[in-house]
Amino acid sequence: MKNLQLYKILSYILLPFGGLFSVIAVFGILVALGNPLMLISLFFIACIALYIFSSFKFLNKGLIQQTKCKPSLKDFVRVNAFVTIFFCALSVFNTISVLSNPEIIKQATQQMLQMQSTMQAGINTEVLTKTFKIVTIAFGIFSIVLLTHAIFSLRFLKEFNQVFEEE
Repeated sequence: MKNLQLYKILSYILLPFGGLFSVIAVFGILVALGNPLMLISLFFIACIALYIFSSFKFLNKGLIQQTKCKPSLKDFVRVNAFVTIFFCALSVFNTISVLSNPEIIKQATQQMLQMQSTMQAGINTEVLTKTFKIVTIAFGIFSIVLLTHAIFSLRFLKEFNQVFEEE
């Protein structure tokens, strides 16, 4: 039951991010039409948003209200959880790689500054490096929280299989 309480807390923490990711996915469709390589990123973002909302529906309907859910919800949560786990594993690996090698951050910030034609006053390499490091750490923490939630979801789908009505 302790894990269920943690699952509830993580679900409520992830809900605003699900909303943000769904907005990004909707507007990303317009960008992806112009750049087909963006479709892969858009696919991951959409799967994460769908996972967050579908797992929250499973939590509310199946676990909290203890009502029957459709078996398609189980499949939907499971498939999107696998994509989310893959994305989070890549993100955590990427975060560890970037933070363990500070030279990567310096190179990335210098490339960003070179591509920018007009720099705002007060923005230099040091400020951009610190910002990049903070964003990387925040995204790593988000990925760990999302990875933990997805693993709990898969476990609860198996444990509370009776919640899904038989066809």
